[in-house]
Amino acid sequence: MTKSRLLAVFAVLILFTGACSDKLPPVGDGGKSDTATNDARTDGSNPGPDQSTPGDTGTPGDNGTPGDTAAPTDGDIGTPADTGTPGDTTTPADTGSPVDTGTPSDGNIGTCGALRLCAAGYFCEYNTCTPTKATIGQCRLIPTGTCAATTKLECGCNGVTYFNTCLRQQAKVSSVATGVCSTTAATCGGITSTKCAVKGTVCVRQGSSSCPTILATGKCWVLPATCSSKDSTGYRDCSASPAKCASLCTAAKSGRYYADASCLIKFP
Repeated sequence: MTKSRLLAVFAVLILFTGACSDKLPPVGDGGKSDTATNDARTDGSNPGPDQSTPGDTGTPGDNGTPGDTAAPTDGDIGTPADTGTPGDTTTPADTGSPVDTGTPSDGNIGTCGALRLCAAGYFCEYNTCTPTKATIGQCRLIPTGTCAATTKLECGCNGVTYFNTCLRQQAKVSSVATGVCSTTAATCGGITSTKCAVKGTVCVRQGSSSCPTILATGKCWVLPATCSSKDSTGYRDCSASPAKCASLCTAAKSGRYYADASCLIKFP
């Protein structure tokens, strides 16, 4: 037999063997298992192997007990923080510098000091020229308008001689002495013609028994805007030649004067 024929025979045998194996049932159940399974898949009456109970994967780990989020039975959600008692709005807090609004007849509206101020229109007048933080003074009304030309000399704590109390209080200056300032006086004039440092003051030179020279040292005064024609005389106005008799206000305004009893004329 030739080689080609042998190959043909083997091919036929292979085909025959394959065809026969397709018709044989699987070993063990006589081919029933595949058939039942196929039927179940077709009509849905038998879902096949039981898939409802998966294998036990173990008990999940305890993640802790979550906080109780349920509302308490009595609704108590805790005691709110005490924010304090609201301030009484009827009584303003003391700021340390209250203003006394009382108005006694003499214009004094109360005591005052470094930590206790006076109301607007008043100033704190002390009975000393060297007050401290602890010194207590009196609130005095600041005069307004034009002060009268009444003669009542007062030495201010700034060394200025004020013609009367009204002029001193207008300047908001305390005083502890009456008359012309002496050792504490603010001086002016002299060889250097020094000017008064305080605004509104004039340099007044007073002679002992005659007119002082223009280079004499003077003292700073605050005088009324207008002198009264009813003031008693008894002084010499050295701005005139010869010096004429005048009241103290007029004589002081001239800048140089002295007292002369022979000029004295008193008015009732």
